[in-house]
This record gives sequence, C-alpha cells and structure tokens, in this order.
Amino acid sequence: MVDIRRNEKGEIVGRGPHLYQLPIKLTVMPISPDFASVDFKDKVERNYWIADDSRTTIWQYDANCVYVPFEVLQDDLDMGPKKVTERGTGTEVTIPPRCTELQIAVKPEFKDRNGLQVAKKQIQTVVSAVLRDHEDFNRGASPKVVTWREHQRLWLDAVEKEKLLTVFLFSIISVVAIFLIFCIFYMVVAEKTKDIGIIKSVGASGSGVATIFLGYGLAIGIVGASMGLLVSWLLVRNINEIHTALGKFLGVQVWNPEVYLFDKIPNTMDPKEVTVIVSIAIIASVLGALVPAMKAGSLNPVEALRFE
Repeated sequence: MVDIRRNEKGEIVGRGPHLYQLPIKLTVMPISPDFASVDFKDKVERNYWIADDSRTTIWQYDANCVYVPFEVLQDDLDMGPKKVTERGTGTEVTIPPRCTELQIAVKPEFKDRNGLQVAKKQIQTVVSAVLRDHEDFNRGASPKVVTWREHQRLWLDAVEKEKLLTVFLFSIISVVAIFLIFCIFYMVVAEKTKDIGIIKSVGASGSGVATIFLGYGLAIGIVGASMGLLVSWLLVRNINEIHTALGKFLGVQVWNPEVYLFDKIPNTMDPKEVTVIVSIAIIASVLGALVPAMKAGSLNPVEALRFE
C-alpha cells in the first residue's frame, strides 16, 4: 500500500510528505476461533490515515506489515471476547479475546543467544500459566514460543553457511600467504648468506640469527594485519554507501533483501572474530618465516663467507 522500496540504483523511493495526506482502506476477513476458516461474506472495510512509516530492518516485516490499533483490528477480525451458550449445559460462557501472534521485544541485555533463551523460558512459563487458566477454550494447537533466530532459521542458516564458506576461503588464503612468505624469506636468506656469516663470525648465535628473521616476519605480520584491519574497517563501515554507489552508477545490486532477510548489509564487526582473524594473520606470517629463520640460524659461518 505504501510502496516504500529501493530501486535498481539503490535509492529509497516512495517515502515523502504525500504519504500522510492519503487515506488507506484496509479490508479484513474474520477468522474462525479454531483458525481453520475465513469468513469472506462478513469482510470488514475500514479507512485509516497514514500516521507514520517504520523500519524494523527486517525486510519481510517492512514489506508486508502495517500497524493499526490492536483492539480495532481484533474486533474487525471478530477475534474479540464473545458470549456463547454451551450446547451441553446451556450455560452462557465468554470466549476470551484471541490473536494469531504476539511479538515481544526484550531489553538489550537479553538480545544475545543466551539472553534470548532465558527470555524464552520466562515467556513460556507465563504462556503455560495462561493456558492452564483457560484450558476449557484451548482446543486447538498450543501456542509455541520461539525466538526471532528460531523463527528466521531458514535465512539465518543460509547466511551462516556463507559465513563458514568465507572462513574456509580465508583459511586457504592463509595457507597461500604462509607459502609466499616462506618463498620470500628463503630468497632473503639466500641473498644475505654472506651477511649472516659475518654476523655469526663475530659471535652471534644461531638462535640469535633465527630470532632476527622471526622478528622480521612478526613485523611484517603486524604491519600487514594492521593495514588490512584498517582497510576492512573502512569498507565494512561504508559498505551500504558503496553498494548504493554501485547500484547508482553501474546498475549492480549485490545485496537482495528478499534473499538475505535484512534490508541493509550488516556493517558491524565482532571484536572476538576480528581478534581471531588478526591473530591468525600474524601467526601465518611468523610460520612462513620459521623455516628460513631456522636455515639462517644453522648456517656454518665459514661456508657462509665462502658462499657465491
């Protein structure tokens, strides 16, 4: 109805002051108490004025959901409290109001995986108590309490698999980096053989010479990891702006919210993951320099001085 979306250039279209000057007709059909049928004859039409638009960052919700007063929609769907007469006893009872789904927001401290499970158990306790109090009317399927991660497992699992694939590719790159550093340091040791012989002839130990090359490899790892971290932080921080520019100038849309669930590319970096990746990069650099350093430390000074 509102039609706020991103076009092929990555720009948001459809949002503007004209939205709040338009009445929108919402048509709903009452739902039976057992949720098994919809009454098409008793449909209810009601006009609403657009008061605001919202962004939850979850594309499926933002693309398909509107917000209206809860009690008004409940009455239009014929899901409010009802007084009925039981066939067997002839007594009049009140069927409590119904809804199909309740979405509960939790405090920030409960938003991680463990916190969500704690909140889920507490909510499940409340739901079970309500079901016990209204067990006479609970003839259908019992309500399920699920976290947003469990509810969106299909899309999140796909993203997790892509993430694992990225880690696997990073592992391959790390192995290649170790091999490249090994080749470079092996050539450095070969070219500096005479210099190594001079150092060892004046009293340097084999471990001391090896430490020089290991320190060299460590320095390369620290500088390289730091530069990589800086560049990656800049890219991740501005990834949505870069994606918008690609769409605007080249007509390229890499991130499709219909596939990835979120309407924007996540641009946060996990400190734990960053620490692990940087540490692996530094360790890979040191490992690449390890064998050449051992070779340099084991050189005989006399043979090294005679090396051509």
